[in-house]
Amino acid sequence: MRVPSVADDALPERLILNANRRDVLDTLFWSLACVAIGIYILHDVRGRADAFVGWALILLCGFSGAMDVLRLIAPRLSALELTADGFRTIEMLRPQPPITPWPAIATIDVYRWYTRLGPQDGIRIRYALPGRRSRTLRRPRRYGYRAQALAALMNRFRQRALKPSMRMAAFEPPRH
Repeated sequence: MRVPSVADDALPERLILNANRRDVLDTLFWSLACVAIGIYILHDVRGRADAFVGWALILLCGFSGAMDVLRLIAPRLSALELTADGFRTIEMLRPQPPITPWPAIATIDVYRWYTRLGPQDGIRIRYALPGRRSRTLRRPRRYGYRAQALAALMNRFRQRALKPSMRMAAFEPPRH
């Protein structure tokens, strides 16, 4: 997905990025493959360790596959919500966290780390509040964006919220 090239004023007030179907289908495929391996191990049991490994694969990967099926049926169970006031990540089976306000964020940038599979890109969110640790969105493709595009979109929401006119309007007393 590409970041829409529109003026900051044309950004929606609220944007919900649901779980990407391709990413969910990828993890569902690997979950089902692991369940099949677990069934094969149970079919050819040679001892208690083999039985334990087989059942562990079936239970853990089966649970993961069931969660992926739920994500396919109801994609908003796992989403990233961007609003004019802030953002939050919605994760399945967890209570909805409060929205993190944009003024509480110091920077949003692309973060790269290296694994055996090669370089991985994520989004590093550094908080402006002292004592708060930075946070990393490790799989931006989960929401259908590459790390650079999602960081740019989040920064556009943040910059719009931090414009002086928007900030002053929020603190203006009501007129009678």
